[in-house]
Amino acid sequence: MSEAGAGLGAQDDGGTTLSVGGRAVRAPKDPASLGGRLEVLTGRFAELTFLQRLILGGAAAMVVAILVVVAMGGRVKDDYRVLFSGVAERDGAAIIASLQQMNVPYRFTEGGGAIMVPGPMVHEARLKLAGQGLPKAGSVGFELLENQKLGTSQFVEQINYQRGLEGELSKTIQSITQVKMARVHLAIPKSSAFSRDAQRPTASVVLALHPGRFLDEMQVTAMTNLVSSSVPQMGPQSVTVMDSEGNLLAPNPSRLGSLGLDAAQLKYVAEVEGATA
Repeated sequence: MSEAGAGLGAQDDGGTTLSVGGRAVRAPKDPASLGGRLEVLTGRFAELTFLQRLILGGAAAMVVAILVVVAMGGRVKDDYRVLFSGVAERDGAAIIASLQQMNVPYRFTEGGGAIMVPGPMVHEARLKLAGQGLPKAGSVGFELLENQKLGTSQFVEQINYQRGLEGELSKTIQSITQVKMARVHLAIPKSSAFSRDAQRPTASVVLALHPGRFLDEMQVTAMTNLVSSSVPQMGPQSVTVMDSEGNLLAPNPSRLGSLGLDAAQLKYVAEVEGATA
């Protein structure tokens, strides 16, 4: 074997081991390989001064920070919350026009049943729209509970629950063909430890019917049962229903006339009947 052949060793990872003077010396790796590129970069980095290394490290940290901010911004951008649901077409067009004027981005849920805006802008947008009287016929339901923050007081939670329940009942009543618009007001007293001081909750329903449409007695009775069964300890006799023209639909006005009693007296009679039954 010649000296040239004896001086060459095995190749490993793109580099060659040489025997010089009886000592094994590793030749540089192939620059085209991955190991060779890393070796070149390591060598160049070692040649940099301390100031140059500091500048390079600061630039790398800035790039990482920008990537983190962009990722977090994308998450916030995708965090959309329900602004209003079940709004009328006319109100929906007015709300969209107002959101465009306020430069508030918006989306629609599948089927267009609700309008959504970025989570941090929900309350501000809702207040500004309320100042414009929007929505006029729509109502806010249990989506109020979805937007609650941690640390909310029990009083605010109770108010939001009552508002959400009123909105859900209004939307359910509006699903009746004859009803154009419905508003439900609940009067839920605070619970008392003394049964004598306990007061039962009451409800008032105001309806706006489509022109030429009317509700029969069975539909009004079903409506009162719907509202009363949604609130604990509320009876159908505690639900008052009237239309937008001020006509009393429930309690039954014919019964009022036959007994010669007003609404308060009839309520008292119904409570006595319920207690003695």
